[in-house]
Amino acid sequence: MKDKKTVFISFLGYTLALAGEFEAGDEEISVLAGTLIPGAVVVERAPKVDFSLTHFESSERRLERIGNGVVIYDNWGGKLSLDAWHALYSAARILMLKKKYYCVHSACVGGEKNVLLVGHTGCGKSNILLKLVNDYDWKVFSGNKTVISFENGGVTALDGTKTMSISSTDADKFPQLVAKRVDYQNRTAFLLDQSHYFENSPIKIDAIYVVRLNDGVAENNALEFPSSMHTLYPFFMDTVNADTVLCDGEDVFAGTPPEGSQKYLSQSLAKTLSFVKASRISGSIDFVTKIIAEDL
Repeated sequence: MKDKKTVFISFLGYTLALAGEFEAGDEEISVLAGTLIPGAVVVERAPKVDFSLTHFESSERRLERIGNGVVIYDNWGGKLSLDAWHALYSAARILMLKKKYYCVHSACVGGEKNVLLVGHTGCGKSNILLKLVNDYDWKVFSGNKTVISFENGGVTALDGTKTMSISSTDADKFPQLVAKRVDYQNRTAFLLDQSHYFENSPIKIDAIYVVRLNDGVAENNALEFPSSMHTLYPFFMDTVNADTVLCDGEDVFAGTPPEGSQKYLSQSLAKTLSFVKASRISGSIDFVTKIIAEDL
């Protein structure tokens, strides 16, 4: 089996390398990287690699930490495991935190205003985003993860994942928007036509919505401080995706945040939420998108 090696570079200031005994097409790698790793662009080589992940086929599952990277021994059957992408993101997150960049578990979309759609996997972020694009002609800045910085007391979106990731059945609801797709497990990763994305970055964030699709309710509640800070902190730190369990549970790549990054986040959120609107919206997709689109 031919070894595969790919190098990713991001204008956010980090470089990752992925190598191993697996088969994966260049388009598959590019699309899936765009789903999980903010700003990742495939290049032929880089002068310096900040983190490397190497895989070797082995029935003896284990993880070795070597220098500025890891080596995974596991039986992937010649396929590129999703474990690799999650571990690369865990590493990229640490590198970004060192620069005081926070990768928020959110989509970012804009029309008359620019907003973060915050929520865990499965809450409906991507469907809401696609509805705003399709029905209101809003533009997409990021699909699932948005890298922000705190500047002049506000929130600025610097970059994010451009690839959408939703269930395959939901992807089929918006065929007119899908430009390129890769199906994996029961999900679909896809890019929109370039005309649906923002042309410029960075952008200023005007409002933050914690969203969840639920046809049984219709709720739109403002998040008051300090409740807003406690609600948003784990999403801004992306604690859910910090660690990656590897080798069928034999080991964990720990995304321990750099010293001082947590305190800086809490202090910055406390200042920002005094004038950036934050709300929690739950309901049908029509209810949620109408509230967001008209809530100027």
